[in-house]
Amino acid sequence: MASQLTDSFQALKLVHLELPGHTIPKPLPPNQSRLSASNDALRQHGLPPRPDKENLPKEYAAWEHTVSRALNFIRPTFTHLPIPQKEEYSGATNVPLKDDSIGSNYKFTQVTGSWLVSRPSPQNWAFKEHYWLAKEFFAETWIGIDDKNFRVGLAQNCTTSYHQDTEYIVYPWYQFFKDGKHHRYRIHGLAVRPGDLVRVYASRDHVSKQSKVSFYNESSATYSSFFIDDVPLKGDKAFWIVADPYPKKVDPTLSYLGVTNFFDCYTNQVGADKMGEDVDTHSGLNGAAVLNIVEAEGTTSTASVREDDILTITSEVREYREKVEP
Repeated sequence: MASQLTDSFQALKLVHLELPGHTIPKPLPPNQSRLSASNDALRQHGLPPRPDKENLPKEYAAWEHTVSRALNFIRPTFTHLPIPQKEEYSGATNVPLKDDSIGSNYKFTQVTGSWLVSRPSPQNWAFKEHYWLAKEFFAETWIGIDDKNFRVGLAQNCTTSYHQDTEYIVYPWYQFFKDGKHHRYRIHGLAVRPGDLVRVYASRDHVSKQSKVSFYNESSATYSSFFIDDVPLKGDKAFWIVADPYPKKVDPTLSYLGVTNFFDCYTNQVGADKMGEDVDTHSGLNGAAVLNIVEAEGTTSTASVREDDILTITSEVREYREKVEP
């Protein structure tokens, strides 16, 4: 465990890179309206495409809320991160629609999600007479397609001290599969803090066929966006997840993260009709399967789909109680 933590922190100290195979878009000119810009212009500048207002009113409202603000583009740089070899996660996963009227089943080409960044905090039972336990805590919150093959999210690391205070490190990251192996990178430049509202898009660009990552911090009105070459994002499962990347048998556990609420959970799916033409559809969490975990010492992380686009993941300690016979 100690080596995993050391490796992760050492990775954060590497030289920032502008990676080959990555394209950084230029921000939209300040005199050009995002709301009235064409989808081609939005795409070229790394912004999400406009949903159909009439047929997808909730998705359009979420898109409008994001792009209508005076957003500042943050040009990202990257550092390589190690990939956890053992993890546990909780959340929801969905599969594409099946339609016998088209020539092939649908594939996911976009997944989105928004959430308030939780503030990790030790459980009350960790409190001693004069101090908190001095421990390091890791958690990840992410969305993705086909599990390890494409993920975008936040890492949340904190260290509790004997003086009852906590030091937080929060940063965005992404992971993809290319050339027979998985790659993971930290995104530098875009600052994120506990309490911020973030919105994340992972999508397949319909023109260039590149994969695109767009990460918005709506609390600070900033965003970063980039394209990844030769990573065709088409998958069979969509994910909205809270994860413990280094599960262990002792405190601190995932219970430190508390409650995470995902909302605006949407996907885009593409199939082909019998003539070979693209057919697309949109969906949310309807029909999604929930994933729950049980960690050591009674810690649980349970997921609940509250609406078609809202998911609540609760990480807590449930103390074992012996049954008392009457």
